[in-house]
Amino acid sequence: MKKICLWGLVVLLSSLSGVALAHENHSEAQASGSANIYGDQLGTVILPFSCNETASKSAERGLALLHHMTYVGARAAFTETVETDPDSAIGYWGQSMSFIHPLWSDPPDEAEFARGKALASEAAKRARNEQERAYIATLESYYSQERNISEKVNLAAYAEAWRKVYEQFPK
Repeated sequence: MKKICLWGLVVLLSSLSGVALAHENHSEAQASGSANIYGDQLGTVILPFSCNETASKSAERGLALLHHMTYVGARAAFTETVETDPDSAIGYWGQSMSFIHPLWSDPPDEAEFARGKALASEAAKRARNEQERAYIATLESYYSQERNISEKVNLAAYAEAWRKVYEQFPK
């Protein structure tokens, strides 16, 4: 029985190592400039972005990449959004969002935190409708807590802000 448990543990750890390596290699591929590693296999995201049609397409891609937790690629797509439409609040929002990784413990370093906070501020200046303001408020709730070592305070405020967005926009 002990041998079976030991082998099971070895198999589990090997699998997790493979996943970690795949994630690491995936991140390296993104960092090297390949923001399009998924091609058109991201699914469909529908949100009423208030930006021009070209910028809206890159914003939709950025949002899909955020949902895939592909943060470097998402940041690149949202950067393209802002390059295409400099007044796109959602472009700044998405770049800021790409620094927040609530499902694993890698809070933004000081420079990333400062950059994310500045991008959230830019997004707030450009918000064109109530939904954009609500989405941007989630960032403001996270960044207003300032940078904390454990990040629990930031993530709790962030989660509460998303709950309010859901109540305001249930669909």
